[in-house]
Amino acid sequence: MKKAKPGYKLVKSLFGKYEEIPEEWDVKKLGEVTKIKGRVGWKGYSTEDLVEKNVGFLVLGVNNITKNNKLTLKKSTYITKKKYDESPEIKINKEDIIMASAGSVDRVAMIPSDIGPATINPNVLLIKEIQVNPFFLYYFLTSNFIKRQISKNVAATTILHVTQGIANPLKLFLPPKNEQQKIASILSNIDDLILSYENLIYLTKKLKTGVVQQLLLKGINPTASQKVHLHPKSILCEIPVDWKLIQLDSIGKIIDTPHYTSPIFSSGIPVVTTTNCHPDGVINYDSIKFTSKNEYEKRSKIINPDIDDVLFTREAPSGVAVIVDVKEVAVGQRIILIKLDSSVIRGKYLVCFLNSYFGKLQSNSFSIRTTVERINISDIKKFKIPIPSLELQDESLTIISDINNKIKKLESKKNSLDYIKKSLIQKLLMGKIRVR
Repeated sequence: MKKAKPGYKLVKSLFGKYEEIPEEWDVKKLGEVTKIKGRVGWKGYSTEDLVEKNVGFLVLGVNNITKNNKLTLKKSTYITKKKYDESPEIKINKEDIIMASAGSVDRVAMIPSDIGPATINPNVLLIKEIQVNPFFLYYFLTSNFIKRQISKNVAATTILHVTQGIANPLKLFLPPKNEQQKIASILSNIDDLILSYENLIYLTKKLKTGVVQQLLLKGINPTASQKVHLHPKSILCEIPVDWKLIQLDSIGKIIDTPHYTSPIFSSGIPVVTTTNCHPDGVINYDSIKFTSKNEYEKRSKIINPDIDDVLFTREAPSGVAVIVDVKEVAVGQRIILIKLDSSVIRGKYLVCFLNSYFGKLQSNSFSIRTTVERINISDIKKFKIPIPSLELQDESLTIISDINNKIKKLESKKNSLDYIKKSLIQKLLMGKIRVR
């Protein structure tokens, strides 16, 4: 066994590995510094106990813990007062912690503020009467060190379930209380920064939706308008009088893809499938698959996309448009190719419209809802597109591009903070970085 460096000691974890922590840090089991409660089976509840929010009492479960280990009340259920009062030991207070006991068993959330009368369902454990800094404990419970302990114990059972018996012996490394508070403060500040960027991203995307809708139906400088129908039956809107409303098959050639699956290889020509078509209008190459040059050339005799052509998904999911941005790309099943008259409309402009609110309305109105929602090519040809001059199209695309770039910069900064937190949390919680 290796020796600890000066000022540190070696302690054995639950999974047999020795960890090096500062000498003055303590080692405790979770059950030694908290009370861990669960909903007793015979005190469960049925659909008869569920009531509306305005008359019920909040019940928290795994659905109330986000992937980022934050509390969300968006997907909540409520039970009667009688059922709530039946289990006083699992009533939730501010700065309690809930831990998933079934499903996504590595999820944890802090109750950061008073959320009113609340309890838990059988899929989470409630950690209360916390004798250490609750925010430090929350961050420690989100660490990989705890996840490894849970994984080892859960893997040893036949059912993916974290019981109180598994949670109680989880090992914690505890610095002095003032250091706990400082570590929690550092990580909390990073979380606050991440949240501020998430809010900015959300608001900017919301702004983009409004701006795009304005540009695609009103233009940059709205003028006198005319009422038009985007769909023969129902979709009525107003567009400038000098714009044209043209059916899609009048401004481009619509080509269906061969109805068979291309052979897949580890490298070669990328094959765009519906899963690679992102609602932002771009091809997502993260999970792209490849086919051979021969297969690409064979398919190209039928469907041969060029840069700035448009791909449009017919099903699974339907109604997503993306711009072709590489010279050689094969088109998978359930996607059509639209080759446009470039003297009338830009490919990126059409992509923006098809992915916009009014583009989606047309997709939805023509959709055939069976086991898989799809749109027939004959109906796609009937889509009505409001078209301004090429100059106005280019100006609108510049505005939209500027907003997209702003969103990308915000997302990049947010991702950088996520990376910093992920790296820092392990070092702080294991004493590799000290905050005396």
